Parts: sequence; C-alpha cells; structure tokens
Amino acid sequence: MKLLTKLLFIFYAACIVVNFYSCTDEKATVDFILNEQNITATDEMPSDVNDSLHVLKVMVNDTIYVKDISEGTIKSRKWDLDGDGQWNIVDERFFPITFPVSGLYKITLNVNDQEPYLSKWINVGTEEPVLENLPSLTFIRPAEADISTKDRKLKIELSTQNISSKEEIEINYGEEKIQKYSFDEVSGILKAEVKLSEGEKRLEVIATTTNGSASESIFVEKRKKEKPVTSNKPKALSSPVVEFTKPTNWFNAYQKQIEVEVRAKSVTKKSQLKFIVNDNVIKEFQYSKSRNRWVSTINLSKGENKIEVEAKTSTGASKDKINVFLREASYAQPVSKPQPVVVAPVVVQEPVYTPTPISSPAPKPKPSVPSIAGVIGLPNSSFSSQCNTVLDGSNFSVILQTAKTVSLRSLKLYTNDCGLVEIKLEGPGLSETFHPTVNSGENLISFGIIDATLDAGKNYTLSCTAKKGGGCPSANLPQFLNAKKCGLSSKTSSALTLNQKENHIIYDLKFLHE
Repeated sequence: MKLLTKLLFIFYAACIVVNFYSCTDEKATVDFILNEQNITATDEMPSDVNDSLHVLKVMVNDTIYVKDISEGTIKSRKWDLDGDGQWNIVDERFFPITFPVSGLYKITLNVNDQEPYLSKWINVGTEEPVLENLPSLTFIRPAEADISTKDRKLKIELSTQNISSKEEIEINYGEEKIQKYSFDEVSGILKAEVKLSEGEKRLEVIATTTNGSASESIFVEKRKKEKPVTSNKPKALSSPVVEFTKPTNWFNAYQKQIEVEVRAKSVTKKSQLKFIVNDNVIKEFQYSKSRNRWVSTINLSKGENKIEVEAKTSTGASKDKINVFLREASYAQPVSKPQPVVVAPVVVQEPVYTPTPISSPAPKPKPSVPSIAGVIGLPNSSFSSQCNTVLDGSNFSVILQTAKTVSLRSLKLYTNDCGLVEIKLEGPGLSETFHPTVNSGENLISFGIIDATLDAGKNYTLSCTAKKGGGCPSANLPQFLNAKKCGLSSKTSSALTLNQKENHIIYDLKFLHE
C-alpha cells in the first residue's frame, strides 16, 4: 500500500512538471470570435475564401474586434495574427485590429500552451467599386404616378438607359405578366399597350442586366361606370394603405445610400407614418407633391437590409416591408494551396504591432484614414424657407481649401423641384463625378460612392449642376435655394475652408480629418 501511494505521488508530481492540464484532463475549451461572429475554426486554408461559414469578410481598414471566449481555467493566452507561428499578442483577451491591405489572413489563438491551436480566417476585401452602366427606367407616358381611368386599355412609354435587349425587360400588371411590348435598341424607347381590368393595380416595369437592376411603377385604377347616388349617408373614412413603389423587394443595391418611395392612401400627416430600417426608426422623410409619394433616403448596411413602413390613423393601420441587399465588394481571390499566404501589415490598436510578412513583401499600406469629425457650411438647423430665393441659373461651384488631409462624407442642399444633380469634385490628382437624385426641399448628398479624400494644403472645386431625370415626372429643371439674403453665419474649421462665392447654398458639409 505504501508503495502504491509513493507511485501515485511520483506520477502526479511528474504530471505537474510536464503539463498539469494534460494529466488532470482539466483542459480549457478554446474558442474566439471576430466582430461577435463565431465562424468555424480550421487550420487549413479555406478552398473558398467567400465561404461565410469559415471566413470572416471585411473591408480594407475596417476595425475587427477579436475576443477570446474560451471556457475553463485560463492562465495564459497568445495570439498569432499573421500565420507565421510567432506570437504577436500575449495575455490580451479582447483587442481591435485593422488591415490596411487586402488579402487572406490567419488568426490563431493558443490557451495555456495547449495543443492543437485554434485558427480562423479573415478575407479583407478592397474598397467598394463604383459601378457604372447601371440600367435606368423613366416613364414618359403616362407622366402621373397614379392613374384613374374608364378606358379599357392604357398605352405606356418609357425611356431607358444601359439596357441592350428586350429580354432584359419585364412588365407586370398586378399578378399578370405582360407579354407584348416593343423595345427599340437604338433609341432605348420601350412601348406597350396594357389591357386594364376593374379595380386598382400596380403596373411595374423591371430591367435586369449584368450590371444591376432598376424598376419603375405606377398605380392604375380602372373605374366602373358611375351610378347615381341614391343615399344621403356620409361616406365612411377609408383605412390607410401603404406600399413601397421604389425599389422592388429583394432589390440589389450598389451604393450605400438609396432612395425609397412609398405610396400612402388616406394618410394626411407625416406623424401618421413611420419608416423603419433594420429595426431603427428613420425620422428623415418627406412628401413629394410632384410624385405623390412619401420619400426617404436610406443608408444601407452590408448584406441584407429590412425596410418597413407603417401607417396608423384613427380609421386603422397598414404596413409594408421590402428587403434590399447591398452588394458586397470584390474580395480577394482564393489562393492555391501550394502557394504561401501573402500577408499585409496588420495594425493592432493598443498594443501596436506590425508583423513580418510570411513570404513576399506586402504592398505598401494606404495612408492613414482621417478619423476626426468636422462640419462646415451653413448650419442646417438655421434653414428657413421664408428667406431663401432661387439661385440664378442651374449650377454653382465652391472652393475647398485644405489645411489637413480630409475625407468628405456628406452635405445638405435644398431644391425647389425633383430631378438629378451632377456633382463634380476636381483638384490636384482628383476628378470624380456622380449623379444623386434630389427632391423638392431638403436633400442629403453622400460622397460614399466616390473617392472624396482631399490632400492637405491644396485647393479643390466642388460644382453642382441641376439636371432633369432620376425618375422625376416634373418637366421643370430643379433649382437650388440660395440663403445669401438671410444673414446666416457659417460653421468653420481649421482643417477645411469652404468658399461659397457669396452664395449660401451648402449646409452641414461633414468630413473627417487627420
């Protein structure tokens, strides 16, 4: 018995010296998450770098939060952030990292010197591309968004852009798919004659090309022959009805900001409506008289977005919902297994670490992204429709002078009608153009779809030209509202100066600076 006791004592003593955890079976359960996502761990390089089960997909310079969620007794932890087998971070349970260059990265965690180690993969994509040649549709006839008629047939005509064949077009009237229509591939004019049925139905035209999709719709009411009124009873108030008219459900978006339109019947006040995006209530929306629609500009998140509208009046309630998918950027292509992973420098925040690449030298990282928020121009809170006048002409330009490197984010301006605005940003080594839509009243213009980074110590010109289009039924050219007679004071910043050339048109020009 004494001999057995001595042998057990020697055995456990040896275990403690060699590896306490392996002898007592009290190993920790090792795991970690990336941006609160628990992707599947694998030591092998994924064959599909776009497999969301095994690879976290992020953008260049996105912040990734790494968090150890291991269970059990944790006495030590070590992190390898570049797959070279060297430990870069020690004893940190939670920390952020960023990747300034695209590529495939392997993150490995070791707890208590246990084996095997746990590894997960991150695919860092490039900046989102600005996609061109997107299809567009505009109703020429009828010009109204809501039609009420006794006619048996309705002729429609639309102008199109970036649509090459009839096969890319679909016309739906209610549940019926219209088969007969003509499309001139030279002029881009689409024509059809729709046989109407009694009641109110949605007439929708959809274009789908390899570059994207677009849709336009109107509502057509086919009335019965009116009968003489024989009753003096007052007509009952109707319950509200709301429906998205733009975009369509499961629309693929290519920009972070889109415009949505809602048709609302028996809704008379803004307070009776509620826009909800990904469970967040949106307060910025307005009624467009020219389109007879409620309109809002929505900021999308990557992937699937749930957009809802609700109406509630004293006579009832109504709601509608669509899903919009923000198309993902182009990510790194799969690397064949015989090749080593090309790793770019990793920026780790507190502590700071720059690892050595596994094999070939990494590309030069991009300059640091400005991160301090600033705002210049007229304060939007001071806008007053009483003191504004229409700008002489349909265009204006301003001068931007930088003292530091800045990245433009958004601005607000006001117009008297709907349409398009051609916005040009020009300066040393920079020439960018985009065409956002505008509505009558306040318009939020985002620079998110162009390269709007301005170098320090240089001058840039920002010009805006009003144009027709953008699905606007109005025949008038939108004009900018000018508050130069209002005596408003502009916000200033030491990083960026705005010269509006005696005009007062731009409100809340937001930017980031170093």
